[in-house]
Amino acid sequence: PHTAFDPARLPADGCELCRAPGGHLVAQQGLWRVVRVDDAEFPGFYRLVHREHVAEMSDLPLTEQRRCLELLMGLERLL
Repeated sequence: PHTAFDPARLPADGCELCRAPGGHLVAQQGLWRVVRVDDAEFPGFYRLVHREHVAEMSDLPLTEQRRCLELLMGLERLL
């Protein structure tokens, strides 16, 4: 099934990831999306992106930081 990109509700000026998927959109649910980045130097490079603009992981509340790490570890296990 095709996954539609859901952009940030309040995009940051100049942030490409707020306005575009940032690669081939693999999955998107809630506040998170997974994209496969097309980069010849880094084959198999995937990115986990928060739906709203977050400059640094430390800017997230602790619950979202934990969720991010859970999702990253799950993605690593799948790959």
